[in-house]
Amino acid sequence: MTITLAIAWLVTVWISGGVDRLAGPSVAPWRLREVKPVVLHVSTVTWLFILFLAPWGRAWFAMVCTVGLFGLLVAVNNAKVKALREPVVFSDLALFAQSIKHPRLYFPYLSWTQLVAVVPAVALFALIFWFDSALIQISWVDLLLVWAALFGFQMWLANGIKWTLNLAQDQARLGFFSTFVAYLLNGLSLREIRYVQAQLKASPYANISIKTSDKSERSRMNLPDVVVVQSESFFDIRKTGLSIAPDLLVHFDALRQSGLCSGDFDVPAWGANTMRTEHAFLSGLENSALRYASFYPYAFIRRTVPSLPHAFGAMNYRCTAVHPYPSDFFLRHKVFPRLGFDAFVDEAAFADAARNGPYVSDQAVTDWLINSLNQPTHEPQFLFAITMENHGPLHLEKATALEASKLYQRPNGQVIDDLTVYLRHLANANQMLGQLQAFLAQRQRRTLLCFYGDHVPGMEQVYEALESNPRHSDYLMWANYETADAHGLALQSQCLTPEQLGLKLARVAGVV
Repeated sequence: MTITLAIAWLVTVWISGGVDRLAGPSVAPWRLREVKPVVLHVSTVTWLFILFLAPWGRAWFAMVCTVGLFGLLVAVNNAKVKALREPVVFSDLALFAQSIKHPRLYFPYLSWTQLVAVVPAVALFALIFWFDSALIQISWVDLLLVWAALFGFQMWLANGIKWTLNLAQDQARLGFFSTFVAYLLNGLSLREIRYVQAQLKASPYANISIKTSDKSERSRMNLPDVVVVQSESFFDIRKTGLSIAPDLLVHFDALRQSGLCSGDFDVPAWGANTMRTEHAFLSGLENSALRYASFYPYAFIRRTVPSLPHAFGAMNYRCTAVHPYPSDFFLRHKVFPRLGFDAFVDEAAFADAARNGPYVSDQAVTDWLINSLNQPTHEPQFLFAITMENHGPLHLEKATALEASKLYQRPNGQVIDDLTVYLRHLANANQMLGQLQAFLAQRQRRTLLCFYGDHVPGMEQVYEALESNPRHSDYLMWANYETADAHGLALQSQCLTPEQLGLKLARVAGVV
């Protein structure tokens, strides 16, 4: 009995070590790793092995379940690395329910082989359980004692390892599973949660109500309406060297030339994870300052925190966020009120709106913005729009060679469906800018427009064909009135981060 149990445990540890090496983008060989990460890997595998062993006492079934869970994590990791250039991190566990509710956004990045493999895997689990005989029954008291001891040991190990918080570098140096577990234990520790809460309170907007209280009522009445558009996957793809149709970004170019400022947008996300850019812009905090919380900032906002909307709210602005998608996506329905928004308009308001592809069109969001600005009100408005049209997976939409020839000069004569679909939606984002400029130009009330892309789209095949590696999106700021020179705006291209752009917007609007 004891020998069988020991052999099953050893086999589990041995196989888990081999599976660990399969994780991308790079994992150090075992011989090159430090001792603590190796011990952390073994102790966590042991913890999982006991978890599956305890209810039924079947050692080989526990082995299969532990290795199977580990293999699933590596498969998801490799799919994420391929699509988003980032390994799986502990905060991705919080997105599991989101992936089930919105499978189109997640499962298409898994290969058919991985999806089909689920069936024989389940069958194998059932067979092993059927033929494996129970060896022992562990009492719950003993189980809790072992778990508590292992958990404390793992916490000590995770805290004692020097992490760079560069996920790929840590994984390459210290192993995939040990990095995942250490980030989980450290990121959810009370010490780290207190640190994150302190950082959130240290926002540059922390004392905004005190700073703005001295402004006169007259100056408040002269404040402009402010419209911010966070455009899904928008970036000037011409930076990659791609030759596209001359009129594809004509309105974007016109706004840059006549606007207040524009340039590259140094975003903390690539291919997805919109909420990282979004939070940095709204909070005024550099994403990396949140450490472990930087991977999913919204999961750590549990109470009201200082923010850009609060700054506008302190000046009697009516702050509204609009996103034509379910309000609970990325927990926005809970987070936005805590960030100072008075209202959040989600997909329910777009039930009858036109779609372009699978999502609500940029045209529908433009119509909503114009309609909101046309409503009579004595309060200045801060409108924060998050578009959805250009969201991936792009390869699920159809494209034709004829459409491709109208949109771009084919790299090496290739028609790349992802690129064709992307440019189709990019043209609509450009049209959105043109329509907003035309409306605001004839509007009597002073209005400030801020437009930026949340991240570049995840199109690895396209970038390989173009031999390019874009990381920055783009932003611009434009007004239908003359702004004061005191704000120090430069009519030249400059690279900004999201938090810098938010602060610049607040200064131009006159709320700080």
